[in-house]
Amino acid sequence: MKWSVALFFAGLFAALGTVFILLSFCTDYWLLAWETTDCPLRENAERNLTFYHEGFFWRCSFEGKEDEDILLKFWFTNQPLSKNCVQAYLSPFPVSEQTHNATTYETAISK
Repeated sequence: MKWSVALFFAGLFAALGTVFILLSFCTDYWLLAWETTDCPLRENAERNLTFYHEGFFWRCSFEGKEDEDILLKFWFTNQPLSKNCVQAYLSPFPVSEQTHNATTYETAISK
């Protein structure tokens, strides 16, 4: 009896883990970020923001205005046409510049 309960919970958590891993690979929204410029603004000027979102396979960025609904800019249906996406194969392990055989060092967020 106890063994079947333990097997049930092990299978349940394994299935949930598999679903979460598949969701994180299928969407590009596991990392959301934005940055602003530190220049002084006029009274009625809006601040321009650079928005980033990254997945396991794509790294995208686009410009936008600062407003109340910042997270709405990351939804699939509200993406601007000026979105710039490049391939990004991210690894959870740090890469040293000395041992990495590449001409440029790639960071998590492009500059």
